[in-house]
Amino acid sequence: MVNTTLVRCLRNKVGYAAYPALLTFPLANFLNAELRFGFFFLAAVFALFWKMVLEDAEHGTIDIRCIALLTVGLFLCSHQSAPVYLFSFFVYLILFRMLYVASSLWEMGIQACRQWRSHKEEAHPVVKADDTAESLPRGRVPFLPCFAGGLLVLALIVNLLSDGAAPLWRFDDALDACMILLSSEQKMIILAVMLLALGIFEAGYWLAKKRCQPIICIGMGDVFVLPGFAAFLGGGFFLMTLGCALLLSLGFVLYQTYHRQDQEVL
Repeated sequence: MVNTTLVRCLRNKVGYAAYPALLTFPLANFLNAELRFGFFFLAAVFALFWKMVLEDAEHGTIDIRCIALLTVGLFLCSHQSAPVYLFSFFVYLILFRMLYVASSLWEMGIQACRQWRSHKEEAHPVVKADDTAESLPRGRVPFLPCFAGGLLVLALIVNLLSDGAAPLWRFDDALDACMILLSSEQKMIILAVMLLALGIFEAGYWLAKKRCQPIICIGMGDVFVLPGFAAFLGGGFFLMTLGCALLLSLGFVLYQTYHRQDQEVL
């Protein structure tokens, strides 16, 4: 379940205004041109997102009311038609929930294997040279700040490298054309099949939680936030942003790991 908390007012007003401005100008290309005062509305959406980023970085929580406002704001600002946007949103929502469950099942399986190996080693003890890396606790890396960094990279590409963004525009246009060609019945069938697959994942997750302590790998707040950006940006731009965010998060994990190991040595 999503941890909820009241979002506090940001004390640094300059920093609060800088990030939304850096994103709003280049990412106005994704804005609905017919939306009145759309530019200012998009700036308000990114200002809200910046609050959520700071909250996730500081407390590891996301206000569920802000998630709802962000989702509605991205929907109203999007240049895509409502059927295409909503279909994309629910597809990505199901996919991220499946990723949430699958990653937890994977970690629970690894934990179960380690417990089995530890019981086996207790029966046949083996002296290890050094098990420091295994015993080090893994630090938490909030994902929304990393995703915000990926959005800055996307803004840079859209604003300064227009030729580099051309293949992504063509890919998204082709993807939108394919979704427009799908009838309502076909979209419902696709969503029904995905929900059936999600139900299988959820059933396995429910059974696994009876035997093992559940391990949360990604936040449920991220599961609700990311589909809105996926539908707003389009598949190509979103995947590029997500890739940059994953690289940033991997860098933070490596930094925490080696920094902690250095502290243990000292």
